[in-house]
Amino acid sequence: MAAILLTHLPPEKFAELGAHEQAAITELGAYAEEAVKDLESSPQGTGEEPAVRFAAIQSEADAYLRATLGFERFNQLSFLASGVSAPADDTPRQQRF
Repeated sequence: MAAILLTHLPPEKFAELGAHEQAAITELGAYAEEAVKDLESSPQGTGEEPAVRFAAIQSEADAYLRATLGFERFNQLSFLASGVSAPADDTPRQQRF
């Protein structure tokens, strides 16, 4: 998602973000994009199947981004980048088991 936010978040929405949000998206999105270009030379190691390595890199970047932005903000921006409208209210939903 970090790479998707970097490439698909509308420019006007990106401009509205705080400096730390812009920096996090830019740095982690670029990291995810660069790391998957050549999976064998990525600094995290070699020997894994490319699909597994790709998923691990994306997951790592997303985890850092989620921690930086906060879960709710990460989800809001993810909705914007995907072109889907975020839920209208912020009322917590009770989970049913």
